Amino acid sequence: MPFSISGLPSPISAAFTHATLAAPGSGTSILKLPAASSAQAGTYSVTVSASSGSTREKVALAITCRAHVTAHQKVMPMLGAKECC
Repeated sequence: MPFSISGLPSPISAAFTHATLAAPGSGTSILKLPAASSAQAGTYSVTVSASSGSTREKVALAITCRAHVTAHQKVMPMLGAKECC
């Protein structure tokens, strides 16, 4: 039973620890959603699907991507400096 995901914005990818299970309920898979630093902050609706023969399952998920913060952005306000560039 192969897994798929739809609705992810391009800088966010999906990886299943096991992309296919032998039959419904016969194992587990973990979904990892790494995001590139260019990913826009926001909440996204995605659908995880699995199907095999006449068996079809879909689960709707809401994932939240938080803004990417660099060390420069964290340190500058603490030093009392203003962003200049």
